[in-house]
Amino acid sequence: MAQPQIGAPAPQIEVGAWIAGRPDAGRIAGRNVVLEFWGTHCGPCIAAIPHLNALVDKYGSDRTLFISL
Repeated sequence: MAQPQIGAPAPQIEVGAWIAGRPDAGRIAGRNVVLEFWGTHCGPCIAAIPHLNALVDKYGSDRTLFISL
């Protein structure tokens, strides 16, 4: 598999089921996307939620989208 290049389109995200609705391509296009993977069974993941919320508050904007899987 080829290395992704800075500025190149990201590969499509394949998800079995979206809880809060699948973000459409128009919502993602041209934005910075922070993709976070975590699990409800993972203590450190749960502990990181306040930090992630703070990042959304600080950096979430029309230019940046946070997606947690």
